[in-house]
This record gives sequence, C-alpha cells and structure tokens, in this order.
Amino acid sequence: AGPWRAFAGLLALNALLATLACLCVLLVEPRAKGSGIPEVKAYLNGRRVPRALGLRALLAKAVGVCFAVSADLVVGKEGPMILAGAAVAYLVPRALARLAPPLLGLNKASTERD
Repeated sequence: AGPWRAFAGLLALNALLATLACLCVLLVEPRAKGSGIPEVKAYLNGRRVPRALGLRALLAKAVGVCFAVSADLVVGKEGPMILAGAAVAYLVPRALARLAPPLLGLNKASTERD
C-alpha cells in the first residue's frame, strides 16, 4: 500500500495544481488562455484586442504558468514570455504617463501634443 499511496498523493497534488492553473485563467482573465502570440501579433498589426495585454492578463498568465509547470504540464516558454514582455511594454508607458506629470509638476496642457 506504500507506493500506491504515494502515487495517489502525487496524482492528487498534480490534479489540484492543474485545476488551480485552469481556474486562474478562467476566473481572473479568460483572454490569458493560449500562448498569447496571436494576440501580440494582432496588436502589432494594428488590431485592437481588448484586455489581451492588460495587468489582469499578465497576472493570470504568470500565476497560471507557475501552477501549470508545478503540475508537471508541458508549457512552452516562448508564448508566455512573449505575452509577458508585450504586456509590460504596454503597461509601463501608460503608468508613466499617469504618474510623470504630477511628479514633475507639469500641467495637462504642457504634456499634450498639438
């Protein structure tokens, strides 16, 4: 009963981690499913892809991939890294645009383009 009990425990742990990975993506941001490369390519080609590169998608993808790898599922490294890099590149300028004018003492008129 010893080896079977250990096997059942590992099987239950892997099933729990895989379920957490699925729930993370389904409940936090459903747009984070898949590799993310088609969404990034669509955005780079000028298509608007709502919520594909937002903070929730980044967090759901990062946490979901951590759970999936912990469950010993096969996860490609290219897709999640491309989505994470694109999401950071999408989010950082927007955060700086909100934070920089008040910190530098600029008014809204001086930061707008003609």
